[in-house]
Amino acid sequence: MDEKWKCSPQFLMQPEEQWPADPDGLKELPEQDDLEVKRNILANAVCAREETHSVSQLINHTSWWERLKKVMGWILRFKNLVIDLWKKRKEVNALLAHSCVDEKKQEDVLRKELQSVKDSLHCLLTVDELKEAELESIRICQRKKFPDEFSRVQREQNVKQTSHINKLNPVLDDGVL
Repeated sequence: MDEKWKCSPQFLMQPEEQWPADPDGLKELPEQDDLEVKRNILANAVCAREETHSVSQLINHTSWWERLKKVMGWILRFKNLVIDLWKKRKEVNALLAHSCVDEKKQEDVLRKELQSVKDSLHCLLTVDELKEAELESIRICQRKKFPDEFSRVQREQNVKQTSHINKLNPVLDDGVL
């Protein structure tokens, strides 16, 4: 048997600074067809995540229908508030631009008009807002689940025979199938 295997290589008995840079040709590459040599394998993986609308995420992660209606109601109220504020600001700016009121009074009038719209946030949701929130939640789910059927019914065409809801003869009523 080789003496190197019984006592270890001689350079290991010396301080590490005196070790050879390449002992016994360790940096030489082995033959490619050597079955005992482990080869590095590169594996790439891609994680695909479906882009979802934030409202769809809300619908998917809310387990209680009443809570979903309330949250959707507040979202719709906020959306309408922003639209109303934009329209009101545009309207007041147009009126004040043609008036002879000084700039300070214009700002006060604008602030008062916009505050009346903002005050609508401080009251509870109405029954009509909750109904609209429920319908909007249903519309979003239907558009996501049946996009082709929704667009065909919207264009007043028949739903394809292969559709799962074909036998129901769907029609649009207030944007809901």
